[in-house]
Amino acid sequence: MSTSSTAPPPGTADSERQRDETTATILRRTARRLRAIDQDRPRDRYEAVHHAATTLLPVDALVVGLFRDDLMVVPYAEQQGVLEAPDVLHLRAGTAARWVRDTGTTYRFGDDDGRMLCDSVSFGDGSEPSRDAVLAPIRDRDDAVRGFLGVHSLVENAFDTGHVRIVEALAHLLGTVADDPGTGIEDETLHAQFPELVPSTGDGIDQLHEAASLMDSVRRGLLALPSAVPEDARDEVTARAEVLSRLCEEASTHLAQMAATAPLPASDAATSPDPGLTPREEEIALLIVTENLTNVEIAERLFISVKTVKTHVGAILRKCGQTQRSGLALVLHGGADGSLASSRSTTG
Repeated sequence: MSTSSTAPPPGTADSERQRDETTATILRRTARRLRAIDQDRPRDRYEAVHHAATTLLPVDALVVGLFRDDLMVVPYAEQQGVLEAPDVLHLRAGTAARWVRDTGTTYRFGDDDGRMLCDSVSFGDGSEPSRDAVLAPIRDRDDAVRGFLGVHSLVENAFDTGHVRIVEALAHLLGTVADDPGTGIEDETLHAQFPELVPSTGDGIDQLHEAASLMDSVRRGLLALPSAVPEDARDEVTARAEVLSRLCEEASTHLAQMAATAPLPASDAATSPDPGLTPREEEIALLIVTENLTNVEIAERLFISVKTVKTHVGAILRKCGQTQRSGLALVLHGGADGSLASSRSTTG
């Protein structure tokens, strides 16, 4: 490969900027989802992180491990669409999970060609081992390592530096925002480590979400006021707090209505340049948009594996700036000639 300096292909900078904006948007939305999920619903928190990871990364398996002394509790492990039963394992010396716990740093498959990973968490029947992996520490609000978030791929060199940072951001959110509902994406400590979580001033939907979240915080604070005043004044304070709380609820409903009708931000794929799908991705996207086929049905139609379909679908969603398959219809539409076109106007 030539090492001579050459100018990047036209549109490369725009494509990278669009990808970064999409990543930041999805991470911010994941932070909001985690903050909204009750503490007694850990499965929903893991599902939110899993959804973000599979949208942004070429993930074949995702694992959450929690440390307890020399044991590792695995409450969530998903491999190629199959959710495995929770498990408890010993944290043996020389394993990737033990290394993450002891060093508090992220493990990357390429650091040791996967040697420590081999004795960590086994997937499936073991006949098809991971070819790339990232294990990022999950920290609590006191910065103590309490577990890890691991992503695995059956493809070599699947995770680049940007992917590693996404895993670290998701692990950070899982360990702080999820475990402390008072921590929001406006948290300065969070921003210091992950600036991409700073709400975008140009993203109206983000602003509406933040305003609604702030209103909810005010409402909860008002409802807590009566317990902090003398008993002889408690009835009056309670009545006034309830009135103000209802006003907050009405304002939040109004903000939600605004979010439903607000124009998409400029960074969304519907108003961005063509997402640049490959021919195979266009073929799969067309089957999703026009026929609403599942991954299994697409695999059968195109004579490829479900794993390959999942990889393509993740890339399609990432390029189109969507987190759900249903959102592709907002960005792409099927033409009469069996092709796909961006919903963005091509005039002008």
